[in-house]
Amino acid sequence: MNCAIIGSTKIAEVHINELIKNNIKEIFIISRHKHKRIRIVKKFKKKFKNIKIFGDKIEILKKKKFNIINIC
Repeated sequence: MNCAIIGSTKIAEVHINELIKNNIKEIFIISRHKHKRIRIVKKFKKKFKNIKIFGDKIEILKKKKFNIINIC
């Protein structure tokens, strides 16, 4: 399963943790602020090595199909 998280706040981090607990294997973090997006991606890649976590812009929603889209 794959998921898109729109937002890069603390609430988004809580949602990412819960999605990982529920066996989501691929997570895309979408944010307007590049530095916030990169910070969250680095944090979770370091913490969860077996989960694929990517940062991207909103255009990814048009290019890729997601099972879950979570707006934080």
